[in-house]
Amino acid sequence: MSKTFCALPFQHLCIGPEGTARVCCVAHDLVSEHGAPMSLNLHSMDEIWNSAYMRGVRRGMLKGERISACEVCYESEAASGQSYRTHTGLEPISGRRQTPASMGKYGTTSGYRVDQRPRFIKLEISNLCNLKCRMCYGAASSQIERDPVHSRWSGGVEPLHAIWRGRSARLGPEPRIGVRVSGMYPHEYYDNAVRSWTDGHAIFSVPLHAGTHLDSLEITFHRAGVKGQRYQVVINGRPVAKGVLLNAEHPVSIDLDDIEGGSELIVEVLSNKIIEKAGEPERGVPLSAIVLHRHIPETMTGETTRPQLLSRQLGGEGPWYMDDGKVFDDVLKSVDTLERLYITGGEPLINERVAEILEYLVDTGAAGRIHLELSTNCTSVDARYIERIKKFRRVELLLSLDAVGDTYEYIRYPARWSVVDANVRKLKHEHGLVCKVPPVVQVYNILGLVDLYRYCDAMDFEVTMNILHMPDRLAIHHLPPRVRKAAAARLLDYHDTDCRPFSKPSVLSLARYLDGLDTPFNRDVVRELMLFTNDLDAGRGQSFRRTHAELVQLLAEDGFEWTDETRFAAGALKMRPARERDYAWL
Repeated sequence: MSKTFCALPFQHLCIGPEGTARVCCVAHDLVSEHGAPMSLNLHSMDEIWNSAYMRGVRRGMLKGERISACEVCYESEAASGQSYRTHTGLEPISGRRQTPASMGKYGTTSGYRVDQRPRFIKLEISNLCNLKCRMCYGAASSQIERDPVHSRWSGGVEPLHAIWRGRSARLGPEPRIGVRVSGMYPHEYYDNAVRSWTDGHAIFSVPLHAGTHLDSLEITFHRAGVKGQRYQVVINGRPVAKGVLLNAEHPVSIDLDDIEGGSELIVEVLSNKIIEKAGEPERGVPLSAIVLHRHIPETMTGETTRPQLLSRQLGGEGPWYMDDGKVFDDVLKSVDTLERLYITGGEPLINERVAEILEYLVDTGAAGRIHLELSTNCTSVDARYIERIKKFRRVELLLSLDAVGDTYEYIRYPARWSVVDANVRKLKHEHGLVCKVPPVVQVYNILGLVDLYRYCDAMDFEVTMNILHMPDRLAIHHLPPRVRKAAAARLLDYHDTDCRPFSKPSVLSLARYLDGLDTPFNRDVVRELMLFTNDLDAGRGQSFRRTHAELVQLLAEDGFEWTDETRFAAGALKMRPARERDYAWL
């Protein structure tokens, strides 16, 4: 059996809260076209499903190639012997295991097109949530989005869409829906700012609505990486700026008064290429921000306070999941052939829109044919939701449990373990629902995984570990070897004593992975962990030293002193009102 093949690109699509799509929920890459993420706000489901990106992934799968978007599964399998590919990707529809041969009909003859719509869809319905989990981010939690400290650590809450917010719109350098891009390396967060390198000739192409009166364009170069490169900026084929980058203190501002709306703005950033460090590729210049400014007549100022898409939107304004046409007439158009539906948030069980979608599927009779999966943090068990859920052909709840007791409360603030534990027991024993647990293996729970395993043993829950890789500060790979080996020893002891036979292979594989990790102790990354942790502790009344005393001691034995230093906690700690959220146009 191929170690890279997965049937999900042939039968499944994951739709995010911004309308973007991924091959599956663990893939980092977005389905893109000409460097711009595709979105239900700009494209139909069919256009995304058989896009050049999706056809390219299918081609790679059938040829046995490693797909960059699938690296999380490859690494997870190396660690524990299991991954989303092994437990879902080979059998997206229960009872029908797939192989390269069974998917061969979608090969060269069909141009890697799949005419039948996906039988398995995942919907991430908004970021509405009631928790601020430490490994989460604003796009998946409205509480983090509103948090003035946590949101800064999670990359802020900038939208993936290119939108006008008043007089300005950010075009990049990170991918933006509606902005076609070429010649850019993947972006990163470095020194508290976005940084993305050009390959020496970056191109940003932006459609403009008729009537748009542009003012200027500002290009900011990242301060880390500027080495005296020569650069030139070309707008719509006309050179408009050039110079030598000796510092990045001030953005390059370009007048755009003569660019008419209704056309296309094409921005080219050219430069010589350098090698910053030995072994790294040749790169151009490091971009940090590209911001477009427009003129707004005084008489229209009030009309432009609401964020607006730069690109023309399909259907009505607002997020795709609130548009009945997009949800019921496009995404769920083929409910007769839909066999599996996975819904996450946010937290689905507090989301009224999720309730409406479930009700629609029940009322149309489709629920009786659909295998429904719901991710839930178990903080709320509403009988109305449960009764709807029970009308589906098959139901599985994926419980967001990463630890038990105090460690659980530390990670998934402000949840209370006593409430969550009671709700978990209610879901299983009172409502008789099938429950599974997919924990996120991270710094905060690495020494307590056995406690979680034993809890799941007592509840007879299947456990599928997911190893966190991003952000670096929470990844176990950068901890001292003595911490990883201590965690491995506990897992091995559990494996040899009271581990369930069903779990033994994955527990042993995870223990061996942790014991065999050869990445060195990265003090810079652990310092970032300390600052992040202390920042959140300050606003939540929590204490890492108290909850994770053993980890603090192990770090000290490697010469790392855990101090009380913070980065952002000294600023305003007041939560922002929900309607001030900087997320898309909400």
